[in-house]
Amino acid sequence: MKILAAVDLSEDQTRMIKQTATWAERLYATVDLMYVSDSTDHDLKRLESLMAFMPTGLRGSCWIRQGDPGETVVAAASEYDAVIVATHGRTGVTRMLMGSVAERVIRQAPCPVLVLRLSLVG
Repeated sequence: MKILAAVDLSEDQTRMIKQTATWAERLYATVDLMYVSDSTDHDLKRLESLMAFMPTGLRGSCWIRQGDPGETVVAAASEYDAVIVATHGRTGVTRMLMGSVAERVIRQAPCPVLVLRLSLVG
């Protein structure tokens, strides 16, 4: 089984990666990490440092793509058995103005999607 974990390289992504590892172990899966940037600011070293929190037997590849995060993750999802995304739990006007990558992935991905609310992940 292959899982795609879409990350945004924020400081709280370490918790998301650790929780993703827990799910991957339960599902006997490997995990690829993907970071999507809407600019040319690519940070492969940061992405690889996040992968270091994944146990060796679960590690897949690290991918950086440029484009709209929601569209890019949905497009890549067809190559995976599941996708894991994190949400910051924004609501109201903030969510309306910024949009929700997690919501777009849930609605459009061709595979199961697990959403981790970062404020609740330990």
